[in-house]
Amino acid sequence: DLETRIALFDESVRVLKPGGVALFETPNPRNLLVGSCDFWADPTHLRPLYPETHQFLMEYRGFCQVELLLLHPPEEEHRLPSLEAPQLAARLDEVFSCARDYTVIGYKV
Repeated sequence: DLETRIALFDESVRVLKPGGVALFETPNPRNLLVGSCDFWADPTHLRPLYPETHQFLMEYRGFCQVELLLLHPPEEEHRLPSLEAPQLAARLDEVFSCARDYTVIGYKV
């Protein structure tokens, strides 16, 4: 839940030494296949967290220079062919073929 996530970020900021780094990696719910299927295959997953929300919460709870890294994009052969409808293929690739995971990195000053 949200309270637990905030407590995790607060505790991470508290225990890190100045210059310390915290990394949190999780499945990317913006990828439609991950958000609707793969995320739920792991029984330890409770709720997906959108990358931008995760980034905001870390900044709000005291991390600095918070970076968002999108990870594990699908291979090119899994992207839609774009010859006939390039705009449609690009839009669908945004939800089907975007990064499968993301990492948020925060620093303690």
